[in-house]
Amino acid sequence: MQSAFCSFTREALVPANTYRTFVLDLAPALEELRRRLDKKWRNQLSRSEQNGLKVVEASGAADTELSV
Repeated sequence: MQSAFCSFTREALVPANTYRTFVLDLAPALEELRRRLDKKWRNQLSRSEQNGLKVVEASGAADTELSV
């Protein structure tokens, strides 16, 4: 998984590049997925979870409910 992100370079934020899609194989166990993340990604994920981040599975816009 780290190899997928090693070629990622940060670009200046302009309307043309403010949205990115990452494809991630979710077949491995959750613990394995977390272990494979870079240390800083794991840190930020843990921080987000402590602040109430929730990840839900959906198949389309009709399946999601946006709450702010």
